[in-house]
Amino acid sequence: MKSAFQFSNLCGTVYKGGSLLFTPDGNSVISPVGNRVTVFDLVNNKSTTLPHQCHRDIDVLALSPNGLLLMAVDKGGQAILVNLHRHALLHRFNFKTRVRDLKFSPDGRYFAVTHGTQVHVWRAPGLERSFNPFSLVKKFTGHADDVTCLDWSFDSKLIVAGANDATCRVFTMEILPRYRPFVLGTHRERIIHAAFDKDSYTIYTVSRDGTLLKWSWFEKIIQLSAVDPRKRRGGAVKASEQQQSSDSSSDEEESAGHEESSEESDESEEESAKTARVDVDVDEGDTAKHVQSSSSEDEDVEESEDEEDGASAGRKRGPRFGRPRADVVHLPRWRTSGTDRHYFMQPNAKVTCALFHKSTSILVVGFTNGIFGLYELPDFNNIHTLSVSQKRISSVAMNPSGEWMALGAAKLGQLLVWEWQSETYVLKQQGHFFDMDVVKFSPEGHVLATGGGDGKVKLWHTSSGFCYVTFKEHQAAITDVVFAPNGLSVLSSSLDGTVRAFDMMRYRNFRTFTTPEPQQFSCMSIDPSGEIVAAGCLDVPEIFVWSMKNGQLLDTLAGHQGPISGCEFHPSLPMLLSSAWDGMLRVWDVFEGKPNREAMDMCADIVALAVRPDGKQFVVSTLKGSFSLWDFQHSKQLGEIDYRRDMRVGRKQTDLVTAKHLTQGHCYTAISYTADGSCLLAGGQSRFISLYQLEQQVLLRQFTISANLSIDGMQEKLNSKNDTSFGALALMDTDSDSDPEMRVNRSLPGVKKGDYSSRITPPEIRVKGIHMSSTGRSFAAATTEGLVVFSLDDTLVFDPFNLDIDITPDTIVKTLEDGDTLKAIVMAFRLSEQPLIHQTVEAVKAEDIKITVELLPTAYIKALLVFLAEIFGTTRHLEYYLTWCKEVLTTHGRFINAHSKELLPQLRNLQKAITSHRQVLVDLCRDNVHYADFFSIMASQTAESEVQGLSDLGDIAKVSTEEDGEVDA
Repeated sequence: MKSAFQFSNLCGTVYKGGSLLFTPDGNSVISPVGNRVTVFDLVNNKSTTLPHQCHRDIDVLALSPNGLLLMAVDKGGQAILVNLHRHALLHRFNFKTRVRDLKFSPDGRYFAVTHGTQVHVWRAPGLERSFNPFSLVKKFTGHADDVTCLDWSFDSKLIVAGANDATCRVFTMEILPRYRPFVLGTHRERIIHAAFDKDSYTIYTVSRDGTLLKWSWFEKIIQLSAVDPRKRRGGAVKASEQQQSSDSSSDEEESAGHEESSEESDESEEESAKTARVDVDVDEGDTAKHVQSSSSEDEDVEESEDEEDGASAGRKRGPRFGRPRADVVHLPRWRTSGTDRHYFMQPNAKVTCALFHKSTSILVVGFTNGIFGLYELPDFNNIHTLSVSQKRISSVAMNPSGEWMALGAAKLGQLLVWEWQSETYVLKQQGHFFDMDVVKFSPEGHVLATGGGDGKVKLWHTSSGFCYVTFKEHQAAITDVVFAPNGLSVLSSSLDGTVRAFDMMRYRNFRTFTTPEPQQFSCMSIDPSGEIVAAGCLDVPEIFVWSMKNGQLLDTLAGHQGPISGCEFHPSLPMLLSSAWDGMLRVWDVFEGKPNREAMDMCADIVALAVRPDGKQFVVSTLKGSFSLWDFQHSKQLGEIDYRRDMRVGRKQTDLVTAKHLTQGHCYTAISYTADGSCLLAGGQSRFISLYQLEQQVLLRQFTISANLSIDGMQEKLNSKNDTSFGALALMDTDSDSDPEMRVNRSLPGVKKGDYSSRITPPEIRVKGIHMSSTGRSFAAATTEGLVVFSLDDTLVFDPFNLDIDITPDTIVKTLEDGDTLKAIVMAFRLSEQPLIHQTVEAVKAEDIKITVELLPTAYIKALLVFLAEIFGTTRHLEYYLTWCKEVLTTHGRFINAHSKELLPQLRNLQKAITSHRQVLVDLCRDNVHYADFFSIMASQTAESEVQGLSDLGDIAKVSTEEDGEVDA
């Protein structure tokens, strides 16, 4: 049993909050999913979750202009820089405060980030690793409250920043004499979005109350007479230093220097006002190219590389001064009017997000009532208004062409990609509204079925990671799901008192199993023949048995004294195993309707039950924190594993005892055998999934499902500074951007539990369901974070078999060149290197496959099946490798049947690969048939039209001939 499982994908969750992004090609959406990042490929219909994690939930995403660097910042200010193409983690950085927005400059040299009431500009790091890739370039101050949004101008010279103080300020990257950050302040509520127009300095601002303002740009030219260079240095340069403070000074020194520089600049203004000065207003129609100062280069205040080095050392160089001469300064200004003010007119709704698409001049606005609108600027024409969700829209994004827009609703966990021109969905994905409770693999391993507290059953493709069907017939939480042995249907039990069977071909509920009196079902199982269904109850300690064909109730099994915690059919015998909270495990003869043997007492409440795939062994997890291993045939206990110390339970914010003492009341509630039955997977109220070797009764490995500190129960020790007299600091709402209406308690008087949909406390980390694939290549876990999938990656694993000193890659290649392909194949299998195995197998001619398989030793049949299952996913030689499969199964069928337990995972993996290719070929042939019919019909219609045209031409010629004869007569 291989234990080198690695994180593969996160399927059950598509969006949890934060900003959405499109890649530069517009074919993929980048979505924050908790503390991870998922990329949804809309063209190839596939989702990929990056393996890197932030410390908390991701709040801001930013992508470099070339699409290579992705920066993700969580709610605690911790950032990761990832190479998006290679999925490689480059750097980690701490901004030390919450970041509201982050944008790369259009030229890719810098990125601007909000830092409380300030805006910081950093130099963008490269793709190579360095000791300190982040270097601070500038700091901009002036806002009275936290900055919420920012944007760059097209030439990367100006930055507009909006804040909670209902104002926007425009900062310049180049130092302009006598320029102070221009304030755009006519809004009444906080700024949601501020953006520059394309190829101009026109600014659009959107506030939370639904107001849109257009700020037109113009220039103000200030002509100054000649003054003494020292006075000019104290006036213009210090006024510019008021705008851009040094990054090496502390916050107190910055504020003191800011006041001092403002006083000195006022004095310099008064002194310069005494001299001859002419102020000229330039027309509004001037282009944005005249913002640069027209003075000589030696008097321009620019920041070179040497000046940046000096600034990092704590000092800043001043400009070079020559002889006194007249200066002309072009200062940018903005103004608005009543005709430039617009309102969205959404009653009882506030603006939650907005985005201005510069290429198409389209503004997308999302509201708290789930409505989004498209507006064409600057005319403010309403193009489209649609309600896509029942909850507020959290984020919006548009692809570079402006055809697709992505909408995210964090409350519902919903992600939509909408094509607004044709009004169709490109992507519509949503996870479970409540927790995901159970998960099961299909027999072939293609599909994952999940059930949640929202009463829905969802089916997920393991290859693409997308949910392709949702069953909503249940009215209460799902407690268990199971696939039929033929894989054509899936069954689910619920607390609403029904067990339903769903057809996976027509996607409908074709059978419903009920009881004479309504009961709450806790578990269920189906026999290997697919004809009998059994389900256990919570409120009544009974097990109900139905017929799958007609849905009739066959029998009721009574004997337990507590709620049923698990029931499993024997893989090969007509026996049913059941466990309950009374600590007893019973074996029932389903056809006789009575116990087959005495009940086995576990001396503790049983919370989980699992049966080995061959049926010779079963294991139970008890409330006292131990596994009990039993032999099924002799009803003999084989051993007991105490796992209390292996759980490593974390401490919640409200726990009053240490994590060491918390393990006394916890146990594993989800267990599953591996495909070969040698190991056991277990999960519970912990952030780890444990893998146990049952024969030696040892812990092999633990898999971490998440490192997200936004989830409760992740830390083993808490910091005492976060404890206050009013409770834990993490449970208090300190977010100034949260809406007041979201915190209003609308529950009726007397309600103690409140609204389950409004979560006040953070969720607790736990594993509620776990299942191993029948192929043995992957396993899935239903966790608080979603559906986490782990799989084997054998590309870099060196696992030799009977390796000899004479077996090297060179000797294998030489043997292959000599023409001894069988010996080369055996040597490649013994070395266990994938490229060499691939080369030696494909060196066999098609007509020699049969004799090669006949002479191949049976010790290498398992390795050959593993290779064939892996190569089927990437090869184009389908007929060639199908011939290999046929000859292996035909020649060594008796050996495979005798060793079915060992070879079952490899056979199912091979079946999965062949079935996927078959489905692709079936779809392709079906499309080709339709295209052929279409072309034949079009050809026949074209021929008929040509014949009809020729006949019409003949009639016309005949008529014209008769007319000519009449004229001659």
